[in-house]
Amino acid sequence: MKKNDKVAVLLATDEALDKVLPPQKLTAAIKERGLAVKTVAADPIKRAVAAFDRLCAGKGLAGVVAAAPGRVLERLPRLTSLQGPAALRPVLVNLAEGCTWIHADPEAAFEKAVRLIEIAAARARNRQPIELDERPVQREVLIVGSGPSAAAVAKKLLKRRIAVTALASGASPDTALPKGVKLLAQTEIKELSGIPGDLRASVSGPGGSSALRVGAVVVAEEADWFRPDLPAKITDDTRVRWLRAFDASSGDKGLSGVRSVAFLLDLSGPEPREASVAVRRQAQGAIKAGLKTTMIFRHMDVHGRTGQLEFDKLRDSGIRLVRYDRPPVIEATSEGIKITVPDMILAETPIDICVDCLVLSEEARPPSRAAALSDRLRQPLDPEGFLQPANVRHLPVGAPRRGVFFAGTGHQDLSVEDALMEADAVAGQVEALLSPKMVKTARQLVLHNRERCAMCLTCYRSCYHGAISLSADGATVVFEPGACWECGLCAAVCPQRAITRFYSPEAELAAASEIAGRPLNGKAPVVVFCCQNSPVPALESAARQGLQMPAEVVPIEVPCAGYVSQTEIMAALDAGAEKVLVIACHEDNCRSCMGSTSARGRSAQVKKDLAALGMGDQLVCFHAVAANEPHRLVHILEDAAGAPQTTTKKGEVAHG
Repeated sequence: MKKNDKVAVLLATDEALDKVLPPQKLTAAIKERGLAVKTVAADPIKRAVAAFDRLCAGKGLAGVVAAAPGRVLERLPRLTSLQGPAALRPVLVNLAEGCTWIHADPEAAFEKAVRLIEIAAARARNRQPIELDERPVQREVLIVGSGPSAAAVAKKLLKRRIAVTALASGASPDTALPKGVKLLAQTEIKELSGIPGDLRASVSGPGGSSALRVGAVVVAEEADWFRPDLPAKITDDTRVRWLRAFDASSGDKGLSGVRSVAFLLDLSGPEPREASVAVRRQAQGAIKAGLKTTMIFRHMDVHGRTGQLEFDKLRDSGIRLVRYDRPPVIEATSEGIKITVPDMILAETPIDICVDCLVLSEEARPPSRAAALSDRLRQPLDPEGFLQPANVRHLPVGAPRRGVFFAGTGHQDLSVEDALMEADAVAGQVEALLSPKMVKTARQLVLHNRERCAMCLTCYRSCYHGAISLSADGATVVFEPGACWECGLCAAVCPQRAITRFYSPEAELAAASEIAGRPLNGKAPVVVFCCQNSPVPALESAARQGLQMPAEVVPIEVPCAGYVSQTEIMAALDAGAEKVLVIACHEDNCRSCMGSTSARGRSAQVKKDLAALGMGDQLVCFHAVAANEPHRLVHILEDAAGAPQTTTKKGEVAHG
């Protein structure tokens, strides 16, 4: 603990809060706990924020707590400046959504407010000031790829006067790149280090290895396309064409003498967006060219706001639509290409369709370099092997590693129009990142005890943020604070306990857990560790909807559920908690990728250990909750507290 343990509380209230939390009574309760208090009005918000700045500028503070409505807290600075190049992170207490809005009983709301402020003060007292460094921002971007999406992104970046270097795997780019792009042919990225705004990319090409200093990296790989596995007598027939090379509206010489055409889709699974859009366009072109047109499909995917309208236009324009479930049979005959289709609309009655030209679609597969890029950039792949998992924390163009962006069909299913919009999104986010001349970064966020470290590399494998790398000699791990998301997962998974968060050490969460576990309103509390990314927004949403929460539930906000270890769980139980809940994001929406999975496994292990000691298996529970599941979250909390599951609003009477 720091020598100075003085903690100041800024109490910002409004008329609605004052009715439930009388300022004088709340101030007295806070002072009784040895805390300094500064009371201000929540409105106007600018004045409350200014008061907070003045409070933080005071000398001799070990920590700062801001207790106010959520609308005030969201306006407060993330870091508060101290003497010299240092900053302190305040601990926030939401008095509205966290107290008065979720408890109908004023006394319960008051006791909860005092308890949450007390927890926040314990956390603030154990935090360390963050020393800050500044680095110059590199206004240059490295694009990995040289296809259409890479060209679109490069064009947008050049318009914003951002220098662009592109890596092409071949001797020439896959498509024409805009003038002004520096092209490195036959060059691969091998490693990436540094922080967003100042990254170092190691590349290897014909001239050997070199290092590029850039502000951001855009991975703009395109999907690889493969033809479905069909007999050669079908694919070699000149009357069989491929969608990506077919154009019914351009006077295609291959259509001379053709009077009918069929588009056969979904032979290898649902069509990608690019193919879905292209086939609708080509079918309309075929109708305009006077061809009798048939579309045969298993799934006609329509995308965007106009997709269904386009589908209706196809049907109204005279295009014959045939849907199948069991695969059709294709034959090459002297009369034409014959397709026998079990029509779903006709109870799978086989129908024969004979056309002069059959158009087939290729299958989109992950880029051939996807696995290598995933390994080198340390970014996860999706289950199919594409370059970006469907994680809402990072979609559509972001990555778990800040400063890395994705574009093109190699990372998600896109139409050509989607890809152009995506290029705009990438360029906008890159420009926002590279606009400042200098980027501020913490000098240290993690304490690494090399004597304890076994070099098992568990931390290295768990971090998808690019904040942990190997030293040049491979003898130890190196932590890059500027790339860190501060999830604490590396500290939680370290089997040797060799890693500690510097500004927010284990002592902070342990102290908070001990206070949270103390009896509240004469009852043993239910301590709930809530990830700040989904469960906390769900809890605030529940409050805004007027839903009620059991008074004995005490939430503790954490940056990631993966940071909660056995130590914090047991500290809460030892202090008297009736039960401990760990509530995380759903696993496929975890910002740190592995946090929810880690939290689930750790909670299960603690539950198993307690059961082996004869303490039962109900003391520790794990749940995953999305931000848009406030009702489900309240049901979980009511069940944990043994309260009736009413999910009522203030002033309502529960029925049943």
